[in-house]
Amino acid sequence: MNSINKKKLSGKSLFLLLILLLTIIGLVVWSNDNRRHKILITKILTQVFTYPNASLKNTIDNLGSNQLIGNGVPDNPSNVSNDKLFEIYGSYFTKDAYADFCNKRYPFEIFLSAQHHSSNIEITNIEITRDNNTYNCSVTLSLIKNEAEINVVQDVYITFTGNKISNFFFDKNNILTAINEL
Repeated sequence: MNSINKKKLSGKSLFLLLILLLTIIGLVVWSNDNRRHKILITKILTQVFTYPNASLKNTIDNLGSNQLIGNGVPDNPSNVSNDKLFEIYGSYFTKDAYADFCNKRYPFEIFLSAQHHSSNIEITNIEITRDNNTYNCSVTLSLIKNEAEINVVQDVYITFTGNKISNFFFDKNNILTAINEL
């Protein structure tokens, strides 16, 4: 009778140990994805919000005036995907998210507005929280022009599919208005 109870106990213990092990593995995988996503988020936010940005300047300069419309924004940003812009941003996104990112003209409008107003943009802080599969990013930007400096907080929402960004959104009017008022 005693050996039967030991077998039942060891079976239950083994089952609980297996559950605990799977939970730990799941948490480690989730933590690694979370860490990997945060590194990628920091890179893309730095590239989108920092000015001057030499990589983007070279891309815009190489487009040629026939591909540009008002304020130097590319006429058809989705055609830029085969150009240098894809080298800068393409690896971060799913195909559809990259096309959406270009169509919203995020990198161009911020860059060109800062250039037009002779402003510099530096990131002073990035806070990232996660709600299920969406990362809520609060980016504190320092806008500098001559002796004037203002801080702007820009909220950005990023969703991932695997290790690629599948949705990238922020209200660009917030930063564009601040640049224009500086």
